[in-house]
Amino acid sequence: MKIIKFVIGTIVSIVALALATKIAAFILGIVGFTLALVFLALKLALILGIVALIIWAVSRLLSSKSQSETI
Repeated sequence: MKIIKFVIGTIVSIVALALATKIAAFILGIVGFTLALVFLALKLALILGIVALIIWAVSRLLSSKSQSETI
């Protein structure tokens, strides 16, 4: 009887470990996907900021030249 109880307990433990591993992998996958989206959004925001800064600088240079020509 003790051997049967030991075997069933071992099988239940292995199944529980496999299930816990699958759940942990799923949660870590969601966290990794979320972090990837956050880093992608930050990279996109940085690129848009640099483009906006370049456009602002060019427009500033062109507007100062056109103002000095009219004066």
